[in-house]
Amino acid sequence: MKRILIGTALLATTFLAACGYSDFFASDDYPASSTVEPASFSHIPHEEKVLFIDPEADHQLGERDLLRLLYGRTLVSRSVNETSAVQYSYFSRDGLLAINPRPGRLVLGQWRIEDSKLCYDLSDDEFCSSLYRTAAKIDRTHLLYFARDESPIRPTVFLEDTQVGDTIPVERLPQTL
Repeated sequence: MKRILIGTALLATTFLAACGYSDFFASDDYPASSTVEPASFSHIPHEEKVLFIDPEADHQLGERDLLRLLYGRTLVSRSVNETSAVQYSYFSRDGLLAINPRPGRLVLGQWRIEDSKLCYDLSDDEFCSSLYRTAAKIDRTHLLYFARDESPIRPTVFLEDTQVGDTIPVERLPQTL
């Protein structure tokens, strides 16, 4: 009897996951329900966002949070140091990475998650960054930022938005594509 119940539970779980009721690997049609979704912070001046960073109190997010945020999505981020530098990064489900750091430039590579860090393999450059969530809240929402693994923590980009699928604007791509 116990085996029949366990078998039925496994079958039901597999069926529900196949029908899209599992939120871990969400289909491209529906955004994953996640607690790590960054809100739009366009009303907050970029230079003020740095004031919310507290390396002692901010929380480093884990592998599952990274997968939910990145898997099959485009991240729109803004450099901590260069306020006008907006970057689009598409994280394909098969590990392909397309980064559009500025109009007319496209960098291709691979991405993977290793030890709760996002690792990039871009031609001759390989490095890892961690995703952090600020302890302080703005309008009941945390800011998300990536930081290089150094001591002390050095934030590199703030997340501005996440979009399902490859949504790098065509007008930002190199003309030769």
